[in-house]
Amino acid sequence: MWLLDRKYISIISKQKLIIFLLLLFLLPINIYSGDFHISPGVISVGISNEDGFEDGYLLGHFLDFAYQSENGFGFDVSPLSIYWSMKDTSVLSSTFVNATVYYDLLKDGNFVLGPFSTIHMLGNNKPEYFRLQSGLLFSICLFDDDSVSYYDNINIINVELGYIFTNITSSFYAQIGIDVIVVAEILYGLIQEYDN
Repeated sequence: MWLLDRKYISIISKQKLIIFLLLLFLLPINIYSGDFHISPGVISVGISNEDGFEDGYLLGHFLDFAYQSENGFGFDVSPLSIYWSMKDTSVLSSTFVNATVYYDLLKDGNFVLGPFSTIHMLGNNKPEYFRLQSGLLFSICLFDDDSVSYYDNINIINVELGYIFTNITSSFYAQIGIDVIVVAEILYGLIQEYDN
């Protein structure tokens, strides 16, 4: 392919580019009809066996644009993801290309259960950074098409079990997350309780 031979794509290897294009364009090929949703994002805490399950991390992705078809295929795109290591607190990084594709086995509006793959690319301090997460996703969502706020999708809880592959290491991982709005409501409630 002439596009893969261009020198301006040299920061991304051909294999990574091919995987990214497959996930972004070929997997959701059976999407016919469904719903688009916007979410403020999810903040997750996780652990991996990279250092014997001793290294936890916080991962947040913000401003999610999501689509789920009636036949179960879905995708989610976020312009910003932030990663912070709890073991080495100096490790704070972000990526600017974040895309997830999944298949919902339940096909129930407020529950998602099924296989997924997520790509994080284009790091703030490492443009060549590449991270692929694949595994099983379970999510409890609240969709509100009549929402008065801008956001009509809240991920009440989001659980992932799977495998992480980066251009440096690979490991198994588990993470659990909640919606940014839920985190804000919890913090607001704690502040109100503290003030009283």
